[in-house]
Amino acid sequence: MNFSGGVNFDLDVLTSDSVTAATLSSLVKMGVLYKKMSASSVEKAALEDVSVNSDSSKLQMHFKADDKQFQSLIHTSLFAAVSR
Repeated sequence: MNFSGGVNFDLDVLTSDSVTAATLSSLVKMGVLYKKMSASSVEKAALEDVSVNSDSSKLQMHFKADDKQFQSLIHTSLFAAVSR
């Protein structure tokens, strides 16, 4: 996680094989879409900045927000749930 010039979060998870990575990628993408359905406008904007991919046996998740976006996100229930 990098806080210079906003927030830049990259997560790489090494899985046992490409099928597992692709399955996890699909599940996380579905979770993001599901959360968007009931999210506030600030949360929806943040979820738009989440990217999830799989590359070979690696699940990759990326999130980037500038200082203003992240400051707005801190006061949402989504952030409270994730930070517990």
